[in-house]
Amino acid sequence: MRVPDKNTRPFAKGRSLLEIKLDQLTQARTIDRIVVSSNDPVVLDVARSFGESCSKPLELDHRPDHLGASETTTDQLIAYVPTIISRGHILWTHVTSPFVDGKTYDQIVDEYWKCLQDGYDSLMTGTRIQTFLYSDQGPVNFDRQVLRWPRTQTLPVWWEINSAAFLVERGLCLALGDRVGNHPKILELDADVAFDIDTMSQFALGARLWEQWSG
Repeated sequence: MRVPDKNTRPFAKGRSLLEIKLDQLTQARTIDRIVVSSNDPVVLDVARSFGESCSKPLELDHRPDHLGASETTTDQLIAYVPTIISRGHILWTHVTSPFVDGKTYDQIVDEYWKCLQDGYDSLMTGTRIQTFLYSDQGPVNFDRQVLRWPRTQTLPVWWEINSAAFLVERGLCLALGDRVGNHPKILELDADVAFDIDTMSQFALGARLWEQWSG
């Protein structure tokens, strides 16, 4: 079951996921300004209220309603982002990842600068998958004719792109219409850090875990 008003309803310690995420982004030393884009007036009101005491520039963008429809694609949203950010490097993140805190964002951005020097053109976070994977046609990452059940440590690594963060230079985002370039670095985040909230059960579990994790 999906969560109504997921971003703004009380989550933990009397705060919403949006307020928690804005606080985390504010604490990150590597982030110089925050842009909140939404067509939800409640989201914009919460962000506006937070911005009154925010130590960093916080910009609000009233996203066109047609980009908030159920049929809106992620590609359409990505193409919109460089039209509201005019320069620099864009870190795209989601409020539904409450365990990605300011320190983690700093680690992600620091790794981004390193990966640009190593020949990558962008960065996205992923969760390692190294287990038995099947499609309807059979195994996809091992050959049962060779070994029916190989040790998982010997299986090839696959990556779940967990959407905790994407980093790309604004001009490249605009040119490709994508939130990563043609040669992105995949930065591993542990599954517990990248925990993403989508359903009501995940919302309830995440709230309990966040209360303990945040002290």
